[in-house]
Amino acid sequence: MKKIYFLFLILCKFSLQAQPVAINNTGNPPHPSAMLDIVSQEKGVLVPWYYDIPDRPFTFPAWREISTESGPLAVIMDRDGDTEVNVETTSDEDIVRIKADGIEGFKVDALGFKAPGYFQPNYNGDIPALSLQSNQQDVEPMLFWLAPKGAFYAGEPDPSYWSLNNIGDNSLVAGGKNSYAGGSASFVGGGAFNEIAQSGENSAILGGFGNHADGESAFAAGGYNNFATGDYSLVVGSTISTADGQGAAVISCTTGQANGGGSIVIGGVRNIADGRWSNALGLHNTAPSFGETALGLYTTFCTASNATSFHGEDRLFAIGNGTSTSDRSNALTILKNGQMHFGGDDPGSYSFRMTHGNLGFFLENNSQQGWEFWVNSMGDLSLFANNTGVGRFNSVSGAYTAISDARLKTQVKSMPSILDQVLDLQPKTYTFKHDSSKRINIGFMAQGTKIISRTRIRYRGGAG
Repeated sequence: MKKIYFLFLILCKFSLQAQPVAINNTGNPPHPSAMLDIVSQEKGVLVPWYYDIPDRPFTFPAWREISTESGPLAVIMDRDGDTEVNVETTSDEDIVRIKADGIEGFKVDALGFKAPGYFQPNYNGDIPALSLQSNQQDVEPMLFWLAPKGAFYAGEPDPSYWSLNNIGDNSLVAGGKNSYAGGSASFVGGGAFNEIAQSGENSAILGGFGNHADGESAFAAGGYNNFATGDYSLVVGSTISTADGQGAAVISCTTGQANGGGSIVIGGVRNIADGRWSNALGLHNTAPSFGETALGLYTTFCTASNATSFHGEDRLFAIGNGTSTSDRSNALTILKNGQMHFGGDDPGSYSFRMTHGNLGFFLENNSQQGWEFWVNSMGDLSLFANNTGVGRFNSVSGAYTAISDARLKTQVKSMPSILDQVLDLQPKTYTFKHDSSKRINIGFMAQGTKIISRTRIRYRGGAG
């Protein structure tokens, strides 16, 4: 009898191992993939577990089911109930949660394995990912790996920053706060609120606050609220500056703008390079035309004839010597056609123009012997030789008056008397036809001085 009973148990065991079993109140067969298929709308499965003492069962359930209205569908729990694995807190949630010491540490859903917290990636579609974050309020750094995009993020996130649309393929964010790399193969290292748009392919940001590198292969480093929006553009160590032109650069400038292709702005405040291949350096300088360089302080504004190609009447070079935004001036202006203006910004119709104040124009040789030319307030041209006044040209008549101070003369000799000839001269008062001010002059008519010295008088045809 014992042999028959033992054989029956062996057969039952073999049968149970070979055939799926269904336990339900519907009469449905077991699922083909399951050896044991248990279905119930009201009850679950209770599996006992034991203390370390053998053969002594503990009555607290290891598996239990709670209704979908009040809790998870299934739970694996430790003996004191503070560490557990639960499946679905609501119907069709499709999430497995892992808790330790009463705190939810990790969860697994269709999108991957991640840690819950205030950040939840805004994904669309079945994209596996790994994210790790502490639930402790004082520990915020996070790691995030998005396998299909090859993207890796580490730092302190914000829901609006680490969304699917803000994560570029093969992008990397290493440290920092609320930053994202949206361009393909883009990189953000450190800093806070730094952003690379989807257009910023191969772009990078290093440090700083609120920087943007939205152009292709653009770069921004340090500083505050800078924008490298042009392709291959660069902004370094600046504040509220923009490199919008292709290949443009802004370096160490506050509110600088490099808008022209290949333009450069360096240092200072509010320098603007709008022309292609233009340069602006210093303080409040503007370079609006093609290939123009503006430096110094507060250069004057001008309208470029052409910002992208050569135009002879556009500025080539300007040095500013202004004192404020309301007092702009140029110490030197050179146009592309070669015209120059010293002391101003408009050569006018002259090849060379000089505007001076209290100091004139000095021309000297290698022995430092020279002449100074200076225009006085009346428009007369005064001449100084080696810092000594020697004469003046009248601005209306063109007459030259030599200085006749005996202290300036040597080898003085007396001449024969010419009083009779002088008495024959007829002095006149007159004005010049071209003198708009109609100044009264006193002198002689050239035609009336022939008797004194014919060799000292020259005549021009047509003169009356």
